[in-house]
Amino acid sequence: MLEKLQIWTNRYLPAEICGLVFGGISMKIASLIHPSALLVGFIFTFGENIGYYGFIFFRELYRKKSVTTCLSNITFEFGIPEILDSLIIRPFLIAILPIFFALIIANLIFYILTISFYEHRKYA
Repeated sequence: MLEKLQIWTNRYLPAEICGLVFGGISMKIASLIHPSALLVGFIFTFGENIGYYGFIFFRELYRKKSVTTCLSNITFEFGIPEILDSLIIRPFLIAILPIFFALIIANLIFYILTISFYEHRKYA
């Protein structure tokens, strides 16, 4: 199990870091242009997604060398978890819990789902 945890950490942690960097830069630029906290929040999320999925995409592209394969793998691995996370789980948890706990729980649920799809794809 420790080996699996290391594989998952190596797979997702660099993408998380890249997403945070892109999100932070996007947020800073947005806050300079417009002071709306809501707009800045959306821009952060957009930037974070670009950084996160951009990292995943280019790493897959480097390994697979086929855009179609990369897009198919990413869609299978992240599609359902991302839709559930963005449209249902994360907003609901943010509405009922303090933000820190909401984000931790939302990330745990997201990664449980994502890792299950990743493992299924590996062995399918």
